Amino acid sequence: MRTLVAIGVLLILAGCGFHLRTAQEDQLPPRLANLRVTMPASGLRYPEMVLVMRRMLRDHGADVFAGKAALPTLELTGETLAPVVVSVNSNGGAAAYLLDYALSFVLKGAHGRILLGPGTIRVQREYNLNPLNILAMAREERYIENRMRRSAARQIVARLIAFGRRPLPPASPKSPHAH
Repeated sequence: MRTLVAIGVLLILAGCGFHLRTAQEDQLPPRLANLRVTMPASGLRYPEMVLVMRRMLRDHGADVFAGKAALPTLELTGETLAPVVVSVNSNGGAAAYLLDYALSFVLKGAHGRILLGPGTIRVQREYNLNPLNILAMAREERYIENRMRRSAARQIVARLIAFGRRPLPPASPKSPHAH
């Protein structure tokens, strides 16, 4: 009986257009398999978001390089995290925040031409305060920030995968005078 139910569910899912993602669909296309990731506005040698982005790209089949190699470059142009008070407690202090995280990016070709973007990814999470446990709140806030960075990185990778699947623009015809 269970087998028949399972087969029925699979047939319904297949009929509605639902398909499980394959590992290949989740990988960056070959033209974006070698990338550089930079965040020039940070001022840090290895900003945390760059490390998160590199790890996410590697998880999706890319080789991420450092240095000045002539490769497509994912440039993370800005990162902001702004807490907004959404509720107050009986003492007039903040009881909950909405953390608003924004990450701006642009994908440039090997020779600096913009291929994708500029774009901005926004991620928001609500964060409740517990004034009785300040240390736990700090850890929880850090945990939420890290999850928001990973979520933004996943969204950028999804955009890169979609961009990489688009057909390449036709090559410009050679000049009749070129030999």
